[in-house]
Amino acid sequence: MKCINPATEEVIDRVTCDDRRSVHNKFRRLKEGYKRWRGRSYEERFGALVRMMDELQKRESELAQILVREVGTPIVEAQREVSYVRQRVEQVFAAAQEAVGQEVVAMGGASGATVRRVPLGVVAHLSSWHRPLATGVEMMVPALLVGNTVLYKPSEHTPLTAMMLVDLLRRAGLGEEVVALVLGDGSMGDFVLDEPVDAVAYSGSASTGRMVAEKLARRMIPRHIEVGITQGVYVCEDVDVKGVADGVAERAFRGGGPGCRGVDRIYVHEAVARPFTDALCQRVSTFDVGDPARATTTVGPVVCARRIGQLEYQIGDAVQKGARLLLGGRARGGRGYFFAPTVLVDVDHRMLVMREKTPGPVICVQRVCDDAEAVHRLRDVDHGLRAGMICGDRTRAEQVLRSLDARGVYWWSGERGNGEGERDLAGVMAGSPHDAVRRFTRPQPWCVG
Repeated sequence: MKCINPATEEVIDRVTCDDRRSVHNKFRRLKEGYKRWRGRSYEERFGALVRMMDELQKRESELAQILVREVGTPIVEAQREVSYVRQRVEQVFAAAQEAVGQEVVAMGGASGATVRRVPLGVVAHLSSWHRPLATGVEMMVPALLVGNTVLYKPSEHTPLTAMMLVDLLRRAGLGEEVVALVLGDGSMGDFVLDEPVDAVAYSGSASTGRMVAEKLARRMIPRHIEVGITQGVYVCEDVDVKGVADGVAERAFRGGGPGCRGVDRIYVHEAVARPFTDALCQRVSTFDVGDPARATTTVGPVVCARRIGQLEYQIGDAVQKGARLLLGGRARGGRGYFFAPTVLVDVDHRMLVMREKTPGPVICVQRVCDDAEAVHRLRDVDHGLRAGMICGDRTRAEQVLRSLDARGVYWWSGERGNGEGERDLAGVMAGSPHDAVRRFTRPQPWCVG
């Protein structure tokens, strides 16, 4: 399988793909290895993962460069991703022992029960191309720490990042009987799910997430399916319009377009819609699109040529249904999978670009007349990963955000340097550290008396 640099379209490496037989053999080794890995003390497993993080710290620069070359992540964002991984693992380490501690349940009389948390077994982890290092670590470290073994299938676009991550685990002493890597296209994911794994953790697109859920429908096993769908923010009329437009633009196009940490739907109060849109376009037009290895680059390439076609189709659908294109809307000529930062207005929820995740630098702006309409629009999607409100009145913001069903919500006052809530939220979208650990365990009651 060829590994393509999306910024240059050059082949940077070739890797050997798995097949059904190799997947089956890897699963069998993990099933046998589970008995031994689970039997090791918590302190031993913890020590091995600490060694893995020590190795990661030594190779931070190398990891960031792989993200640049393989995914097209701008170098500044790649460095942020590596830094985030360190912080996230530290949080997991701090929460883990309490999260899996024993709970005593009083049953009346002299009898009682102790509820222990025990591992699930072999966990299949299917990971997307977006933020591949962070996604891989967020799922695998908690699973391994509590005694599971992991069958890891990364995206076909990120084999080098996955191989580097597994190499760090190998250097820490975790062999093929504890973590096994499966490389190849989507058919390898099917082969993984055909094995009798004990749990599944999936992170990626909604369409693939639905297929994973359907494939597992008849199997009574735990599954954690996290899909990246549209993310909306409501801009109120009481904010500094230019400052907020600048901040939203930077978050929306961070790295190369909306991902699990970016915004793709903006609902703006009609009283400030025109000046906000003007300021947004002015800021976006200054973004540096190009070589992700340059420290000044704001927007890198999309991950593959197919994403260009998806973006063009979504934008064409929106324009045909009445949207206006203010900026971008097309691929940049020359080498690399670059797409011009795009701003659409006069959008509505009939359009695909408002209902599906955009795999690149596209943002949509829709006017709303009041808070009630903003809430309706924010809720009117099949899957809302998170939602935000930019408003000078915290009480008003909390009232609106409490009415939303998104997996995470945040408020920003609109003041420069005070947007940490959105960034902090991004760090816990995979669940609190406590939740991240417990999802890879099950309760086991021990009754006495």
